[in-house]
Amino acid sequence: MKMRKTFSILITLIISQNVFAQSIQDYKEYIKDNVEAAPPLNNYMNLIYFGTMLDQSLANRITNKSLSYDEYSNLFVYGYDIFMNANKVNKAWSTFYSCDLRKIRKATVIEAESEIQIIIYLQVGYSCTEYSTPSTFKYRDNINIGLKTSKKTAENIKNAIIKLAELSGAGPVLDGNSMFND
Repeated sequence: MKMRKTFSILITLIISQNVFAQSIQDYKEYIKDNVEAAPPLNNYMNLIYFGTMLDQSLANRITNKSLSYDEYSNLFVYGYDIFMNANKVNKAWSTFYSCDLRKIRKATVIEAESEIQIIIYLQVGYSCTEYSTPSTFKYRDNINIGLKTSKKTAENIKNAIIKLAELSGAGPVLDGNSMFND
């Protein structure tokens, strides 16, 4: 009887670990697919990467530091390319923002004139890296993701980012659009 109970607990743990890992992957795919499908302007191309999607040397270059395995595994990168025309040829500029998912403290959606922005704020004392071509670095306390989509879709993306950050170990992440935040 004791052996059967131990076996049942072990099976339950294995199944729950697989479900947890799959849900993280599902959130990553949802965020990537929806952000990349909605660039703010016709001559823009939105890009989303999570650490393990990038070669570690490229991740180190974008973040301007040598990442530990934990930092690399929890890396969130939003980027955009600007092209000379709407046909997306003759790239003129690239910018990437990167942060550790575990350092996200708040996400909010705002409507601007011609786009909707998801703004991701980091915990006090942490910054994201802004990398622009050619090799220019700045440090910021937030990431602005520009989108040409409905507010509802932007809210869903924001909620997926919040959930992914919490699953990655960020602790409770505030929803900047909720009236119930403290």
